Formats: sequence, C-alpha cells, structure tokens
Amino acid sequence: MLQDILRETKAYREMTKESRQEGREEGIREGKLEGLREALLTLVQARFSNPKVTRLAKGQAAIIDDPAILQDLILKVGLAQTLEEAQRDLLEWPGVEDEQDQYPS
Repeated sequence: MLQDILRETKAYREMTKESRQEGREEGIREGKLEGLREALLTLVQARFSNPKVTRLAKGQAAIIDDPAILQDLILKVGLAQTLEEAQRDLLEWPGVEDEQDQYPS
C-alpha cells in the first residue's frame, strides 16, 4: 500500500524515468563496444588467419572500454601491411602504457 502511494509521486516517476534513461544509454554504449570488438576480431581473422594474433586481438578487445580506441585499432589493423605490424598495433594502443605502469617490473 505504501509502495502504491510512493509510485504515484512525481519524485518517484522522475527517478524511474532517469534510471530507465541511464539504463538505455549504458545498453547502447555496451552494444557499441561489443559490435566494435566483434568487428576487430572478424577483421583480424579475415586478414591474418593466425590463431596467436586472433587470441591477442580477442584479449585486447576485451579490456578496451573506449569505443574510439577500438575504432582506431580497427583502422590500424585494417591498414597493416604485415602480420607483425598488426601485432604491434594490437599491443601498443593508447592507454596500454597506463595499464602497464600499474604493474612495475
């Protein structure tokens, strides 16, 4: 009964509206990330057919949470002339240095 009264308040409606909007935005962002991750993997598999590089791409894609970085990697790997160049691009994306700095040798 108290829940019914609360649901009828303007504050409750606004909070639920905001929550739904935030949920939609997060879903869109996650969907975009997953699509870019899949595109990177598909590109690597199609261009290089190398299981080691495919595993590298899959691992790197899983830890990248920035769509711009994934888009950049897709472009770089797509333009790579050699397997070694593609591997380098997958290992040296922006932000990877920050990740490595957290774990001193």
